[in-house]
Amino acid sequence: MMFYFVVLVVVILVFRKFIYRRIFPQKPLDLSKLGEWAVVTGATDGIGKAFVEELAARGLNIILISRNMEKLEEVAREISNKHGVNAKGIQAEFTLQDDKMYELIRKEVGNVEVGVLVNNVGMGYVHPEYFHELESHQQHIYQGIVNCNVVSAVRMCQYVLPAMISRKKGLIINVSSMLSEIPAPFISLYGGTKAFLSKFSTDLALEVERHGVRVHLLRTGMVATKLLKIRETSWILPSPETYVKSALTDIAAVKSVDSTGYIAHTITHNILKAMFSLFPGFSERKIVELGLEKRKLLIERCKHCNPANNQALVSS
Repeated sequence: MMFYFVVLVVVILVFRKFIYRRIFPQKPLDLSKLGEWAVVTGATDGIGKAFVEELAARGLNIILISRNMEKLEEVAREISNKHGVNAKGIQAEFTLQDDKMYELIRKEVGNVEVGVLVNNVGMGYVHPEYFHELESHQQHIYQGIVNCNVVSAVRMCQYVLPAMISRKKGLIINVSSMLSEIPAPFISLYGGTKAFLSKFSTDLALEVERHGVRVHLLRTGMVATKLLKIRETSWILPSPETYVKSALTDIAAVKSVDSTGYIAHTITHNILKAMFSLFPGFSERKIVELGLEKRKLLIERCKHCNPANNQALVSS
């Protein structure tokens, strides 16, 4: 009986989030009318690069921000040639608290009309690990994750919001994770930073909506990216391009504060939330067991598990 109840709840939520919207569609938001430029952090690989591609295809000029200048120049040239838009890169190491770097970013984004900001850059673990043992594998990981996953998003919002509010239009997309809402042992610092981003985004959205600015939180699920070392795609594990196309279509179509951006992730998210709500003890024991198994497996396989290689899991 409980199983059927969970299935019913999931079906209702999916119907509300996707099918109802397509039966009774709202007028979609034209992203190109929000401003001439889009800014994307973590812009040269994975989800970030897919956002760059999709926003350029919709006619926006792009500021790409990432840590690898060679990749920045390559992607900027690629989208300029393909879509006929202006594109420029800013080199930034978001794992550091570098005031000079942030001042450069502030000046660059302040010189253009930013209509869309995508806070995508993020840092994760090389492998699941006990919180107190993290730095034995990755130097400076504690502050690096906070800087990359929290500070970067806060400061980027700080830089673009005043002009958006003045123009009474704009869109900020903060890329979080489903792990912000479900238990995530052995990646507790990562999950905690994503929970901060979720709370910050949903509260900020309520603050600025009266000024014509939207803040949208993406609670992403599994996407086939280099960060996750996954290449093969499936319906439940989309490519970055498939995921971003779906997410932007969903964001443009509905004035919601948050979403997963992808129907398979919505189903997975709601099943997991229902399980942890209805069977908390069993679900928590199982997630700890799975975390320990994955930790053991990845430590045995890991080629990056020395303190010099903590940069390996920054989305660039």
